[in-house]
Amino acid sequence: MNKRSGWLAAFAAGVVSSAFTSVSAQVPGETLAIYSNICFSPESGDIGGQRIILFRAGSGPSASADVYVLFQAAEGELQRPLFEKAAVNGDQIRAEIHFPNLGTQTFVGRVTPTSIEGSYLNGNGRRLVLPRQPEAENRFPPC
Repeated sequence: MNKRSGWLAAFAAGVVSSAFTSVSAQVPGETLAIYSNICFSPESGDIGGQRIILFRAGSGPSASADVYVLFQAAEGELQRPLFEKAAVNGDQIRAEIHFPNLGTQTFVGRVTPTSIEGSYLNGNGRRLVLPRQPEAENRFPPC
């Protein structure tokens, strides 16, 4: 097992199987949710897609201010993950993601128990839909 897959396995082991709840709910500080459309191409051996991991730090009433996003893209292989603070209001999410080659892109979307969907305000306008991965594994499904 290489370093990357070991880290991913350890991180995924912490996934809580309950649905990500709205900000108004009291949730444990370790609550997190993985949304991903990353898949593996058996023909080429490449992986492609995007993954957003949402998690909270802290607990109690101030937890609503402590929501973070770990964003990761895959274009042939997994890219370096990007870590940002997110603003959440009910089921709405907004995060400014600082891409090394693209500059800052603002993602706005909606979080549900089954998916996260949205788009980049300053991007191509294409809608992104990432299904929730309630039992994340250390592998990707075929495309």
